[in-house]
Formats: sequence, structure tokens, C-alpha cells
Amino acid sequence: ALINRLVLENYVLLWPTEDSRAVFKLLDEKTKRFVQWLDALLGPNKSLVKVCLRKTAKVIVLAFYPEQWTNFFMRQARSNLSYQSDFYLCTLRSVGQGKAVSVLSHSAGGRIAVQLCDEPNLARMICFGYPFKHPARPEEPERTERLARLQKPCLIIQGKQDEYGGLDVVGRYALSSCVDFEFVNSDHDYEDISEADWARVVRRIEGFLGLRSNVAPVDSAAN
Repeated sequence: ALINRLVLENYVLLWPTEDSRAVFKLLDEKTKRFVQWLDALLGPNKSLVKVCLRKTAKVIVLAFYPEQWTNFFMRQARSNLSYQSDFYLCTLRSVGQGKAVSVLSHSAGGRIAVQLCDEPNLARMICFGYPFKHPARPEEPERTERLARLQKPCLIIQGKQDEYGGLDVVGRYALSSCVDFEFVNSDHDYEDISEADWARVVRRIEGFLGLRSNVAPVDSAAN
């Protein structure tokens, strides 16, 4: 509904996907049933055994698609973040100067967005679930250093139970005054977000983009 509204407001929507990403989509699709079987057998937890079995299944599938080998190894040769940053930089510049571009992202996409913040035609950023800290790693300053000196509006929709950073991120990291938050009762993937929280998020995004909200508040007590 929000996307339809943006189209009616004369926004031009782009959803660019780099060519090499197709191979990972292919592998996910071909191993979907196997993954579902693993979840049923071993549970939904991300155990080391499941991770190894999923990777093995994808290697077997890839062997039957030699036309995708170049894309696969090209992506493996460079870090995923670096590769995508270059791709979206080219995309942003191809839109043309004098355009006000708003970027909507999730997780690592937020890191890419803030890396592009110096581009003249990037006007504002919206990020769902910014990955402030990997739950299995020590602090990585490169994840947040750009947020400290950001000069363009950035709205972060963050789950209070997000494993990459919850309510504590506001006081834990040095953040530019251009960074604003909307916290919701959810985790990193928003699978359990309530209807009331989602309505509030949509209204916040509409206000951030300068649209008059047409989403009525939802009474959470009635749900």
C-alpha cells in the first residue's frame, strides 16, 4: 500500500539487482525444500550441522549450472559489501543529477546507503534493522563511523529485540543529529511485528518523505 501511494505521488521506484545476485537466488530456490526438511528434522535453530549441510547442498546444485560459475566466483572474490556498494553507486549516479533519491534498505543495505551519503542526489535514507554490531563478533567501528558524521536525514526502523542492536544503540554509539529512530517490538527480520507497530512505521515513513499519512492508527489493545 505504501509503494502504491508513492507511485501515485509521482515517485519513480527502482529496485536494482546486480547480475551476480541471480546465482544466489537460484541456489536458494533449488535448495528450499531441502532447507524446509532440515528445519523439520533438526528444528529452526541455526546449528553448525545445518549450516554445513545447506552449503553442501548449494555446492551440489551449483555443479549443474556451469553458466553461473563466473557470477558465483566473481562475488566470492570480493567482499559482498564492497561489491554491492560499487553496484549501487553506479545505479545512484545513473539516475542523474538534480534528482532527489530516497534509499530504502534493510540490514547491510543500510551500511551501503550511508557509504553513498556524499552523493549529491541522495537526499535521505530509511533503514530497517541497521546492523550496529554482529552478535558473534566484537565491535567493528566501520559499521557506525559514518553514522557519527552523517549530514543527511536518516530514519532507522529498529527492533527492540534486534540481535544486531536494540534499544541500547542510542546511548551506545556516537550518532549524528541527522539520525532518527522508530523502535518497534520485533527482531532483526520483523517476522513478529504487530499490525499496530507496522501502521506506526508506515505513518512515520510517510512523514519522513513529506507525505500526508492516510494510515489510521491501530488500537493495539484490540488485537
